[in-house]
Amino acid sequence: MFDRNDIATVIRRFLPDLLNLRGFTEHQLKVLNALATCRTPQLGGSVLACSSCGSVHYVMHSCRNRHCPRCQGIDKELWIEDRKQDLLPVKYYHVVFTVPHLLL
Repeated sequence: MFDRNDIATVIRRFLPDLLNLRGFTEHQLKVLNALATCRTPQLGGSVLACSSCGSVHYVMHSCRNRHCPRCQGIDKELWIEDRKQDLLPVKYYHVVFTVPHLLL
């Protein structure tokens, strides 16, 4: 059904229907539009040519939106790897509990 199985393809397919719904803020629609047009001809592109072998490579421009998994995926992974350097070599447990208001 879709050319590619990614979020941009799904958004492009269903965005016209979403525009008819109420409840989306202007910012949310702007993000959806950015994700839908990411790395498409709508944002333009660049041509990279190798001066040695003469090969040509076309690169589409990205939306650079912080919600975009294509654009921010690498940055997210680099951030996670950087945070791993801060961890102590012990097991971590995340515990959440409620403290009675009288103790605050």
